[in-house]
Amino acid sequence: MGTVFVGAFLIVYLILIFVSMAVGILDIVAYWKLFEKAGEPGWKSLIPFYNLFVITKIATGRYTAATWIAVLAGIYYILLILVSVTESVILTLIAFLALIPVVVLSCYIYYKFGEAYGKSKGWCVAMIFLNQILIIAMGFDKDVVYTGPVSKNTELY
Repeated sequence: MGTVFVGAFLIVYLILIFVSMAVGILDIVAYWKLFEKAGEPGWKSLIPFYNLFVITKIATGRYTAATWIAVLAGIYYILLILVSVTESVILTLIAFLALIPVVVLSCYIYYKFGEAYGKSKGWCVAMIFLNQILIIAMGFDKDVVYTGPVSKNTELY
C-alpha cells in the first residue's frame, strides 16, 4: 500500500514539475516578445533584477519604482538576516512592514505594465493577481501593441 502511495505521489510530482517548466518557458518567451514590442532587446528579459528595471521603464517611462523596490527589498533581506541571527520578534515585524511597500509597488508596476500595452482597467487589475498567465497571453497575442506609459505626470513612479 505504501509503495502505491509513493508511486502516485511521484507521478503527480513529476507532472507538476513538467507543467511548471512549461509555464516557465512560455513566460520567458512571452516576456521576450513583450520587450521587443516595447522596442527593447528581448535578451534584457533574461537578466534577473535588470529585467525589473526594464519592465518598470516600459510600464512607467522611468526606472524610479524599480529603484525603490530594489532598495526596499535589500532592506528586507538585511532585516531577514538580522532576524535569523538575533531571533528578534521586533525585527521580524519590521521586516514584514518593509515588505509591504515592495508588494504595493509591484502591484502598481504590473497594473501600469498592462496599461502600457493598451489593456483595459479590468485586465490591469487582473495583472496584479494573475500576471504570469496574462503575460503569456499578452506575449503571444499578435494584436497586443505597446502604446507606451499612460501618464508621465504621476509622481509615484
